[in-house]
Amino acid sequence: MELEQEKQEQKPLEKIWAEIACEAERESINYYAKEMAYWQQCERENKHNETLSQWYKYFYTVAKIELEAANERLKEYRKSAS
Repeated sequence: MELEQEKQEQKPLEKIWAEIACEAERESINYYAKEMAYWQQCERENKHNETLSQWYKYFYTVAKIELEAANERLKEYRKSAS
């Protein structure tokens, strides 16, 4: 009887994986947000150097795209976890 109750209380592997993935995506989002802030600061500090400024804008844009992708994945994982 206890074994049956334990089975009912256990979460399916898909839900466990989704919860772990949610945490990982939150960490990714935090990382990309910090990276965006860093590149934006670098770009502001080097406005006078057009070449560096363009590179920093590029890296900022890449980080923004990755952040948006991580947000979308997080939404999907949250759906799976619930």
